[in-house]
Amino acid sequence: MKSKEFSENVALNIESPEKEGHYKVNTIAYGSGKDKHRFEYAEGAEIITPTINCEKFIDGWDGKNGWWRSKFWGFNASKIPLNARVWFPESKERFPLVLIVHGDHSMQDFSDTGYAYLANLLASRGYIVASIDQNFFNIGWSYYFGNLKDENDARAITLLEHLKLWESWNLEDSNLFFNKVDLNNIALIGHSRGGEAVAIAGLLNTLPNYPDDLNIKFDYGFNIKSIVAIAPVDGVYKPYGKKVSLSNLNYLTLHGSYDGEVQNFMGLNQYNRLKFTDSLYHFKSSLYIHGANHGQFNTTWGNKDSYSPFAKLLNLKPLISDKDQQQIAKIFISGFLDATLKNKKKYINLFSNPNFQTEWLPNSIRLNEFEDSTTEYIFTPEKDFSHPTKSREDITIKTDYLLQWKENKGLHGNKEIVLSWDNSNMNTYPYLSLNFESQPKIIDSSSVLVFSTRSLTDSAFTDNKIINEISEEKDLSKYFIDFTIILKDNDGETVRCSLSDISFLHPPLKVALTKTDAFLSKYETKSISQSYRLSIKKFIKTNPNFNLQNLKSICFVFDKISKGKVVIDNIGFAKDLNFL
Repeated sequence: MKSKEFSENVALNIESPEKEGHYKVNTIAYGSGKDKHRFEYAEGAEIITPTINCEKFIDGWDGKNGWWRSKFWGFNASKIPLNARVWFPESKERFPLVLIVHGDHSMQDFSDTGYAYLANLLASRGYIVASIDQNFFNIGWSYYFGNLKDENDARAITLLEHLKLWESWNLEDSNLFFNKVDLNNIALIGHSRGGEAVAIAGLLNTLPNYPDDLNIKFDYGFNIKSIVAIAPVDGVYKPYGKKVSLSNLNYLTLHGSYDGEVQNFMGLNQYNRLKFTDSLYHFKSSLYIHGANHGQFNTTWGNKDSYSPFAKLLNLKPLISDKDQQQIAKIFISGFLDATLKNKKKYINLFSNPNFQTEWLPNSIRLNEFEDSTTEYIFTPEKDFSHPTKSREDITIKTDYLLQWKENKGLHGNKEIVLSWDNSNMNTYPYLSLNFESQPKIIDSSSVLVFSTRSLTDSAFTDNKIINEISEEKDLSKYFIDFTIILKDNDGETVRCSLSDISFLHPPLKVALTKTDAFLSKYETKSISQSYRLSIKKFIKTNPNFNLQNLKSICFVFDKISKGKVVIDNIGFAKDLNFL
């Protein structure tokens, strides 16, 4: 591979966030004290907790379903317990609080135990971690009968009620957790339906009333700084008839290409809706893991995703191991929490450029997007579908020699630009150029040029082995998209870099979820965007005569491969992470 000379902090010089911390970890459980099935939430509970009434937030806990569900659990929707398993450092210090919540799974197969691998790591590194029991909201007896409806807001309300417990315990001098909880630094982690529930909790936490019944007053207002959504669903609950939109939170979402339960990367929907509007620093990142599935993020769920009605037909051969999948989750979630709750900014580089390989990351294909609150876009199709689209009135857009140049509705609630070219028989190269009539004020030597792009060019990438097989080859043009980015000043001086100087643009992945599809070579194409950040300072070093203060144009020149088709989205500028 090439040197990636235009990316930020390529040599990260950081220890793996998967490394065990120096704190000794203790564990307890708290609960109602009356659980029919779980000792840890009955006689084994070290703290007895109250129940809450969720009747207003749940549909379907009635009729035969409600009778059977209440008989199994020993309670109904009016007496939902607050149960959790806790991992915490043995120390007198204060620590950030992290709640983890599972998603929908067979309610008899208890899901809250499946994140011990993550909770134990985080506790050793200085976090109090509670894995929340919400098995009573889950499917029962079959995938088709006995299910609740529209209960994701109940999952969210329950999380916020757990935070109320922690707030009270932090003030009770007789409580084990007296003065040990840093309530200014709270994170929520959710998996599957829990991945949407944590986003809903992030929204309801800021509202004075329940959107579906304004007679229900809220007074939460916790300092939730960060949200992690693992293979989340999206749109199960719609306050005011709209999907949940968040603002001014740090957000990380992870998804696997072989997810047999949530087959589309729905976390990108929330990612695109999340906006930064205040003066504080925030960032959001998405991570798409080729070969990861839905269930292996939870050690009790396994490699056969539970919602697939034909689980035995799932194509398991391309899956990465559960160990590798959980290792990736630990690295990125631990690094994300260190960056956002402990102000360890060096870990932000892990998300702005995750394509690097180290001895502590499994050698897998990972595709990411990244945006922080210093980002200001100058070219984005989000505002309308006019042609061309720009975010500044003093920009003109020029293109030439392209086969196709159009605006397109994206896969995740966004809009994007599609460009294609074929210069096989041409003496010049197709391009997209943004031309400035006045100098953009947001650009200086501490800036980076940012944009997102994804390839629509056909490829043969079907599994992680291929990346290993070709990694030693010098010419990667037959596998990856590459093009040139040129900056030009008013005097005609230019500086340039190739996309491959930063990181290759991965071609679309081909996925066969079932054994039948694999046998018939019937692959679904997965095209996922990647974010790029090009250091302006390193651009300038390539030509000392270039005058950044007289920037005239930014040009994307498709000169590296003869044929191609790409999406380009969200071109702009941000602060170099080294200057934060």
